[in-house]
Amino acid sequence: MDKIIRTPIPENEAARLNHLCQHQIIDTPAEQAYDDVVRLAASICGTPTAVISLVDANRQWFKSKIGIEVIQTSREIAFCAHTILQKEIFIVPDATKDERFASNSLVTGVLLFRVQ
Repeated sequence: MDKIIRTPIPENEAARLNHLCQHQIIDTPAEQAYDDVVRLAASICGTPTAVISLVDANRQWFKSKIGIEVIQTSREIAFCAHTILQKEIFIVPDATKDERFASNSLVTGVLLFRVQ
């Protein structure tokens, strides 16, 4: 089980969620344009995994993905729950050595779902 380090909720959470809902993109079908961006990102970065994800109140949902089979994860384990707290690019050089993520099932490969 993940040793979860709780991510703070952004100060603008209500406005962020409202804005996200207005776009009506969560749970929509795959789209070629997003898939192209994900493939390009993985190629440029030389990584086996790349995703476009959106974080709602309880989960991280993948609009497009390569190298991962799941379509969503609990917000508790979402790297993007940390990303939305940043104004700058969020880089984790080695998730296995970062205490926030080392035991995270996205890092260890053991996915446990607790989406509520």
